[in-house]
Amino acid sequence: MRIILEKIVSKYYYYSLAICNTVHRKILNKRIKLFIFVLLSPIIIIKRFFGAVSDMILIIRTNHVKKAEKRRCFKYDLAIVAIAKNESQYIDEWLAYHKLVGVNKVFLYDNNSTDNLENTIKPYIVSGFVEYCKYPGEGMQMKAYNDAIDKYKDIVKYMAIIDCDEFLVSKNEEENLLPIITKLFEKYSGAGGIGVSWCVYGSAGKDKKEFGLVTERFIRRGNQSEFPNVLYKTIINPRLVKSYVSPHFPIYKRGAHTVSPDGRRLYVLYNYDVCFDEIVCNHYFCKSKEEFVQKISRGLADKPGVFRDMSVFDLYDKNDIEDKTMLKYTERIKQNML
Repeated sequence: MRIILEKIVSKYYYYSLAICNTVHRKILNKRIKLFIFVLLSPIIIIKRFFGAVSDMILIIRTNHVKKAEKRRCFKYDLAIVAIAKNESQYIDEWLAYHKLVGVNKVFLYDNNSTDNLENTIKPYIVSGFVEYCKYPGEGMQMKAYNDAIDKYKDIVKYMAIIDCDEFLVSKNEEENLLPIITKLFEKYSGAGGIGVSWCVYGSAGKDKKEFGLVTERFIRRGNQSEFPNVLYKTIINPRLVKSYVSPHFPIYKRGAHTVSPDGRRLYVLYNYDVCFDEIVCNHYFCKSKEEFVQKISRGLADKPGVFRDMSVFDLYDKNDIEDKTMLKYTERIKQNML
């Protein structure tokens, strides 16, 4: 009944707006304009009131679902979903780091790798930390994400949907990510996902690949508010998500939405009020020029047949600020690498 009523009100609401707009442009007599506006205004007011109440009800329902989930026991409290192609030379560091900061499980979709990726991560598969899935085809990124949500939404409390060159980093003294993520989901009404700002690291002027960890070799990044830090990745409650439509954010079930770590509702791809509070997503997009050339040869995971060029390197190669945050993890990462 509520849905039928909403459809009826919405239909006449948009008709009313169209009529008001036409009247405003076509009719010159002010008295006739006023009469028509007064006649139609109750429909507009009712719709806006109904919409606000409906949103409030849906948010309350979403929060009720989240409260009920506090009493549920999930097999994994925090998991990562990622799609990989020829990431063998970097993935050991990426897995070791996220295991170190409290990730319980990684669902890794291998999209046409030719660099022996499965054998490289065999110890992580055997230990149960990685669920490995061969996922051939072109432009499979969104399909992989939605497959993971469909399969694992009832056993994973929170899912971070990120790439293998992105590292989720606590900005608090607490290095473990789960308490921070749990706090943010519980703090903000209607939160179906947390939009974690990119913190993009540049090449540090390096042309060739050097020995060492990625997080050890690259310690220069762009200013906080500078593009491309306005982009973000999302940590989701998978039971509140309909589907992924972009590598950066999903479409939610009604009543849920994305919030930033400082509590602002995020509507679009960009968050121009870049937030480095609580948690960030360190993105090692460029690395050295030599490594970037290797990267662009793989093409885009979500767009078949589309390849970047070096103009993208120039756009993302930001090195304004020295940031040694990740160096505190270096020795522990090396010790945990398998």
